Amino acid sequence: GRYWRTILPSNIDASSSPGYLLRLGSGRLVLVWNRLNPEGGTWPRREPGPASEERPSWHREELSIAFSEDDGESWTEPVVVARQRGGQLSYPYIFERRPGELWVVAGFAFVEERWKGPVPLRLRIDEEEFLRKTGV
Repeated sequence: GRYWRTILPSNIDASSSPGYLLRLGSGRLVLVWNRLNPEGGTWPRREPGPASEERPSWHREELSIAFSEDDGESWTEPVVVARQRGGQLSYPYIFERRPGELWVVAGFAFVEERWKGPVPLRLRIDEEEFLRKTGV
């Protein structure tokens, strides 16, 4: 690292599952992740561990997406793009197959509380159309 700066907490509410961040051909940043709580609800919190000062959440039933046009200084409102009630969609990846054509996959997905087989998640999102339709 040639340049160093102090990393501070963001205002992005996230569960303990890692999200995926990508710079798009348009110059925007896109983030796909599991939020701290489900849309319109709350999720039980775990005790903080060595990796977090905050009480983490294991909420992984929904994947959300948000965009930034200013290098992450601000973000659009999150939009839930996939939901698996009682199951899990986590460890997402996002690829830009062509300029503006985004593919989202879940690295880990299953139904119900225990593994009962994979749930294939493959989403295709048109960046401009998505932003226009969601008004974000």
